[in-house]
Amino acid sequence: MLGLQFDSCKDFGFEIHCTHCVLQFAIFYKMDLRQCSFEHCILSEADLAEADLSSIALTNCHLEKTIFSFTNLEKTNLLGSVNFTIDPDKNKLKGAKFSAAEVIRLLDKYRLDIE
Repeated sequence: MLGLQFDSCKDFGFEIHCTHCVLQFAIFYKMDLRQCSFEHCILSEADLAEADLSSIALTNCHLEKTIFSFTNLEKTNLLGSVNFTIDPDKNKLKGAKFSAAEVIRLLDKYRLDIE
């Protein structure tokens, strides 16, 4: 599914559970996604800006060029998710779970040379 605009859906009662889905260019801007889950999905170039994803499963997902800006990711399970760019200064990350190999991506904005 390409370019679905979920941000035009009403928050009340909104719930979506995706497994092995392709949701490229999906828009979840400012949405309450606390009752949702995304597992083994491709969410590349999706817009999750200002969305509340606290305490959900966002596991084993491909998140290349997905927008995380002022997104609530507190206690979110991102284990196994790859290719994300998340600025810890512009997103809530307290208690979020990341795979050890991918947590280094949280430092992308500093353009460090880590060997």
